[in-house]
Amino acid sequence: MESLNEPAYRAALKALAPLAEENILEIGFGMGETTAEIAQQHPECDYLGVEVHTPGVGSLLARVEKLGLANVRIVQHDAVEVLQHMVAPGALDGVHVFFPDPWPKKRHQKRRLLSSDSVAQLARVLATGGELRFATDSGDYACEALRTILTNGAFAWRACIRAKAQKTCVKTRASTTMRRSKRR
Repeated sequence: MESLNEPAYRAALKALAPLAEENILEIGFGMGETTAEIAQQHPECDYLGVEVHTPGVGSLLARVEKLGLANVRIVQHDAVEVLQHMVAPGALDGVHVFFPDPWPKKRHQKRRLLSSDSVAQLARVLATGGELRFATDSGDYACEALRTILTNGAFAWRACIRAKAQKTCVKTRASTTMRRSKRR
């Protein structure tokens, strides 16, 4: 396998969607249901999903084929390495990080996706005015992530209040199987 540093990878990523209105990176798409639903709702945008879990990649590939989506690309690799080596500065209009593993045990928290290093990479790849959308059901992780993101200095917090969220923010956040099962 070629190294991620190979220029061919960078050129291929840059050529994926040159005409899309927006280029959105979804980190850790799980089984892909949210990614597919959002991509179907917004065909004018191009979505690059990054996931390490093979069954999730297969599930999203099946959804993309079933729905005939032409605006979804998939990279099966570590998201931090993808950010470091495959995405050009300012190339993305948005990044979605929906319900990443919170690694609740103290000794595992260093594995959390949103560290100061990865947030710096996100700031580098987001275009001016780009949005980082983060959602978690772990209060501890939410506080830590918000602190880490805001400490970077490249981000401003524009939290949606509930009434406004139902009109705007929720439009781009589909329900997941995990989320629906927790409601029961």
